[in-house]
Amino acid sequence: AVTWNIAGDQRSRTAPESFNSLDKLLAVQQEVKRWRADFIALQECIGASALELLCQTYAFAGSAPSHAGHVHLYVRQTYSWTRIELPIGCPCVVAKVVLPDQQGSLDVSAVHFVLHEDGARRRMTHMSSLVSYFGLFGCCPRRHEC
Repeated sequence: AVTWNIAGDQRSRTAPESFNSLDKLLAVQQEVKRWRADFIALQECIGASALELLCQTYAFAGSAPSHAGHVHLYVRQTYSWTRIELPIGCPCVVAKVVLPDQQGSLDVSAVHFVLHEDGARRRMTHMSSLVSYFGLFGCCPRRHEC
């Protein structure tokens, strides 16, 4: 799994002046594909739409707005998956992925929490939404199955 805050359309200090947001999106997609991860979570994407180059290898599980752009979740096309809907406003995308040979499933999420003290209340609300679905966070698929 890969998670990467791509910092929207911000240009790196070390990038040449001619490097624009389209160049950045292309570079991000090429780099992510090179890593060959099964699951990709991207934070601070410029828009809600899937990144075209990634969709050659990955299924777009969805996007959700966050305090800075959108969070995206991609699942390798060889997996079967379904999206899990969480409360509106939660900056996350969750997919239930069927493991190979029907050996169970795995819940995969892409999340982008608000930073700093002023975001503490929103982080707690969003975390509560995730915990209500996942139960003991990340330990079991639903609280009643633990």
